Amino acid sequence: QYPLERKLLSFFFNSRFVGENSRKSPLVDPVSRADLAYFIAQLKGISKEKDLDTPVFKDVSAKYWAASEIAQIVEHRWMVEYPDGLFHPEKPVRKLEAVLTFVRAFGLKLPTSSGKLPYQDIPLNHWANRFVRAALADHLIQPGEYLNPDTELSRLDFFQMTQKQFALHQVTK
Repeated sequence: QYPLERKLLSFFFNSRFVGENSRKSPLVDPVSRADLAYFIAQLKGISKEKDLDTPVFKDVSAKYWAASEIAQIVEHRWMVEYPDGLFHPEKPVRKLEAVLTFVRAFGLKLPTSSGKLPYQDIPLNHWANRFVRAALADHLIQPGEYLNPDTELSRLDFFQMTQKQFALHQVTK
C-alpha cells in the first residue's frame, strides 16, 4: 500500500548497504564520509577484512566501525584523505564529493574534454566539469539550474542519488 519509492527507501536503510549505527539517523541528517565509504564497499562487494591491527588514519582507529571499508576504498582511490593526512570519517559529504566518488567507484567514462553544463554554479572551466558530465550522462544526477556542489548530502538525497545503482545491484545479485 506504500509507494514503490518508500518501499525501496525502507529496504535500502535496512539493508547491509547502510551501517548499523547509521540506520537510526533521520533522513534529513547528512551522510558522513564513513557512511559513503561503507556503502561503496558493500555495493562493490568488497568483503570486510578481519579486524585491522593498525589504525587506517590517525582519526580512524583499527576498531572504528568502518575502518576496513575506509582502508579498502582509499586503497582503490575512490575516496582520498584530506591534505592534512586525515580521513575525517564523521565529516558530512558534500554533493560534489559524492559525485566524484561514484564516478570513480562505478568506473564511469569521463568525457575527453570539458563541456557546457546545465548548472549555473559549475562553470565550463571548473576542475570537476568532466566528472559532473559523466554523472549526468549516467543519470546519477539530474539536470537543473543549480547543482549546489557544496551542499551537505542528506540521507534522503543520498538514497535518491544511489537508487539506480542500488536497484541494478539488487537485480544482478
